[in-house]
Amino acid sequence: MRYREATAGDAAAIAGLHADRWRRHYRGAYLDSFLDGEVVTDRMAEWAGRLTRAGPFPGGGHAFSCRYAWPDLSALAAHT
Repeated sequence: MRYREATAGDAAAIAGLHADRWRRHYRGAYLDSFLDGEVVTDRMAEWAGRLTRAGPFPGGGHAFSCRYAWPDLSALAAHT
């Protein structure tokens, strides 16, 4: 795995990923109309802003992390 500093050019990709996570995990917490429409625009504005201003970390950076956990499908198969 290679880590690098995110730039303003990464804002759309990060916003898309962030919006997808919100759609999957925040149903019921946010309006469906927001999650199905405006969430991408909202997250794009947020990440474009974050990546064009100095951050709170030494050197001015921001932190972003996304992890995926794959379930143990053998446990699921036992219940079918």
